[in-house]
This record gives sequence, C-alpha cells and structure tokens, in this order.
Amino acid sequence: MKKITLIIMSLLFVVVAGCGYKEGVSTQERASFIYFTGNAEGVEVSIDNAYTFIVEDAGSEEHYKVTPGKHNIVVRKNGNIVVNRTLLLGDGIAREIHIP
Repeated sequence: MKKITLIIMSLLFVVVAGCGYKEGVSTQERASFIYFTGNAEGVEVSIDNAYTFIVEDAGSEEHYKVTPGKHNIVVRKNGNIVVNRTLLLGDGIAREIHIP
C-alpha cells in the first residue's frame, strides 16, 4: 500500500510541477510609419537632421519605420526644400507626406 501511495504521490508531483505559469508582460516594439505620395521617387528625406535616406518607392503601401514622437521631416528635391514639416507620430500610426 505504501508503494502505491508513493507512486501516486510521485505522479501527482510530476503533473503539478509540469504545469508552469509564465509571468511577465510581452510587448511589441514601438514603431510609427511615414509614407510618401505624389512626385516622391528619388527625393531626399531628413528626419530630425540626423537620419537621411532616399525614397525609392512612393505610395501608401511603402511605409518607412520611425520611432513614435515628435519629428521634423525635411524633404529635398534637386537640392531644394519642398517639404518642411513637424509631425507628432503615435505608436502604430502611419502618416502621409505629399510631395508636390
């Protein structure tokens, strides 16, 4: 009888110990997006005078990832500033910048 009780207790311990509980909070990376419409292909974009890139594809399906917050966006076309805008971007938000 002691042997059966010991086996049952051992199995019960294994079952209970195997049921773990995961603690903590899992969050996704914070990101916002901008996209360019109009005559935007080949323009140079500067974000906060720190990050510069060339727009290769324009349209609402071509998003560029930026951190959420307040950003100054400057767009140059052929060396001339065509857009100088300050945007407040929320987490997960996509904003359009139209290039004339």
